[in-house]
Amino acid sequence: MSINPENVCHIEENQDPKVLSNNKSLSKLMILVICICWLAIFIEGYDLVVYGVVLPKLMDISQWELTSTQAGAMGSYALLGMFIGSSVGGVLSDRFGRKLILIISFVILSIMMILTAMANSPEIFAIYRFIAGLGIGGIVPAASALTTEYSPPKYRSLVYVLMYTGFAFGGVAASLSGMLFIDRFGWRFLFWLGAIPIVLVPFILKYLPESIKFLQATNQITKAKNLIEKYHLFDESINKEDKSASNVFLIIFSTQFFLLTVLFSFIYIMEFLLIYGMNTWLPKIMLQAVSPMISRLL
Repeated sequence: MSINPENVCHIEENQDPKVLSNNKSLSKLMILVICICWLAIFIEGYDLVVYGVVLPKLMDISQWELTSTQAGAMGSYALLGMFIGSSVGGVLSDRFGRKLILIISFVILSIMMILTAMANSPEIFAIYRFIAGLGIGGIVPAASALTTEYSPPKYRSLVYVLMYTGFAFGGVAASLSGMLFIDRFGWRFLFWLGAIPIVLVPFILKYLPESIKFLQATNQITKAKNLIEKYHLFDESINKEDKSASNVFLIIFSTQFFLLTVLFSFIYIMEFLLIYGMNTWLPKIMLQAVSPMISRLL
């Protein structure tokens, strides 16, 4: 992606191009983008953890007659959807825009939580969980790209980590919701709760900015220039062609990086196996050992 310097707002000679402007408008924009992306990741964390919270109740439904094997498979469908969604989410974001894919994924996840709350059979429940996983997978690359692009280079890693704390907070919210509401209102109520943020979609549509790199790459120069000038944005990464984006798979599997790619892939597989395995089964295991309230919190 090559950018014509004429399409980028004028930068004074004594201004460091590596640093984003620290004016108030940029600070507000950065906070807005981070908060929206944090919310999307929060809902992701809530959805992935809430299944483990409601699992003991699902296995008590006499009409469903769930075995442990079936319950584990139902929990895996969301992860399968997440794998597919994340695999294609980055490609779709590059083609249709980070903002659009983030919003669509957010809506898909929220709608699937509503439908899951109304599921009347384990088969329908599993289908909704799979589609919800597709939405989760689409959220991650879009939210990550927007957060890093609208963060000052000096604090980019810190801002990204702060944004992704939404996952942990979402998981805690799911556990607390189970502790407070599941006995009184039933397991379906927890999925209704998770769908509430869908009411914020009009706000997100109006105020979340699109990726400047995407706008410039798709020749939407006027929109990109308006954003740059409105918020006084400038980053050297905007003006340089991302030469690795088109052949990223060739690079990570090249002789130089092959071993690192394999090792990091193995580490992440084991990490996710532990995290999502515990999210699914720990509440059920703890329910058999301690009080219901403590098990849901754990």
